[in-house]
Amino acid sequence: MVTAVVDNPMLSVNVKLWQFLSVLFARDWRRCVALVAPVCLMNAMQFVYLYQQWGDLSTFILNTFFAVSVFNALLRTCLIIKNRDKFEALMEELVTLYDDIQDSDDDYAKSVLAAATKSARNISIFNLSASFSDLIVAMAYPLFQQQRVHPFGVALPGIDVTRSPLYELIYIGQLSFPFTLSSMYMPYVSSFATFSMFGKAALQILQNNLRNLCDNMKSKTEEELFEILRKNIAYHARIARYVSDFNELVTYMVLIEFLLFSCVICSLLFCINITTSTNRNGSAKYTHKRLCPKCTTMYISLSSLIFFFALR
Repeated sequence: MVTAVVDNPMLSVNVKLWQFLSVLFARDWRRCVALVAPVCLMNAMQFVYLYQQWGDLSTFILNTFFAVSVFNALLRTCLIIKNRDKFEALMEELVTLYDDIQDSDDDYAKSVLAAATKSARNISIFNLSASFSDLIVAMAYPLFQQQRVHPFGVALPGIDVTRSPLYELIYIGQLSFPFTLSSMYMPYVSSFATFSMFGKAALQILQNNLRNLCDNMKSKTEEELFEILRKNIAYHARIARYVSDFNELVTYMVLIEFLLFSCVICSLLFCINITTSTNRNGSAKYTHKRLCPKCTTMYISLSSLIFFFALR
């Protein structure tokens, strides 16, 4: 069944990344720790840096975005590991429903499923590409600065992290983060969008089945109608269980992310307003150059959440 889930076109993009990280469908804890532990260490150093930058509002709010995003990626990963059996069971149920539709003779159902699969894959690839590109730009940004800055603002108590060789060691240590953070952060967003789109497609197929049942009532016997109705009721029950399991796994996490990112984007916009009204020097330009892409990224994140609720 693991092979079926990994090879399923709706899930393969995200599941293969989770499998590589040993989050789902793999139990190599050494690989998981080796990939996640450096991110945990960096996130702790980010919060130390935020504590040191408390007086500098623009720098504090800007780096809050990075720290909260990394913390959210870790939170998502821990949530999936904690509920890995439930996530794996939900994916296996999706694959079973998917294969049943593919094996049926219903052309309408296959067309709806194909459209949902294409959209799910496009969303997954776009999210990963956008996240990876954004992090690559963040990693390259310090190379074009005259002063030494880290891609992700980090600090250690009592230690100057901008002095050699510590600066170079930290920078080299962060080079793997575009791949690691993208693999930890985006598959969760893409997966619950995939789950939602599949649920919507399944309901569209059920609606079409019931419509055909009503249209063909006169041409079928009572026994045939009863059998068709029984199958549709059983199919509806499976969809209901699928949606219930899906809600149990993602609802509260999505609510936390929505509230968290709403606060962060409001802080970013507030920072842009105060730097516009109080600063006219190069520092303000520096802040704007780094804040505007972050606001765009946050807008995309909130749009994804709104899209998720619209599908439900």
